[in-house]
Formats: sequence, structure tokens, C-alpha cells
Amino acid sequence: MTDFDFDHWCELACREPARYYRERDRVISEFIDAHPAEEAERLRELQAHVDATRALAGVPLKATRQLLGLIEDRLEAMRDRLLELQRETEQLSRSLKQGPHK
Repeated sequence: MTDFDFDHWCELACREPARYYRERDRVISEFIDAHPAEEAERLRELQAHVDATRALAGVPLKATRQLLGLIEDRLEAMRDRLLELQRETEQLSRSLKQGPHK
């Protein structure tokens, strides 16, 4: 998506909102469909969640805050998993250095 023209999309949203949303949905679908099936399904679920959050929030700022909260939660979960993996890796490394137990 290196050819994204922000000004074009802003103008389209202001002048032709219905067309903007149709085009937005088309571009998002094309992006998702370009991924393997399993990954595409997760992306569709994520997009549905984003769309629902935006609709329920009512105003863009509230939606942005809620979506940022979701991202923060996911990043914290990833950090926790990474720390757990590092602890297990260190424990395995120590076990391997000690050699077989008798």
C-alpha cells in the first residue's frame, strides 16, 4: 500500500461519503484477501471488531481511544508471553549446560 494518497481519501470522504465507504471496504477486502486463508480470517475478525468499535463509539476520538486500548492490551499480552518464553529458554539453557541428571 505504498501508493496510498491521504489527500485523495480525505477529499473523497468529504465530497462523496458513500463512495468513500464503498472504496474503503473494497481496498480493505483486497488487502485481506491477499493473505493466506487462516490469516485472512483473523484479519476479517479484527476488521469486524474495528468497525464495530467505531460504530458503537459514535465519535472518532472515542473510537480511537478504544482501539488504542485494544492495541495496548494486545501488546501487553505479547510482552507477557515473551517474558515467559525468555524465562523458559533460560531454564532450558541452564538444564542443558548441567548435562543429564542421574
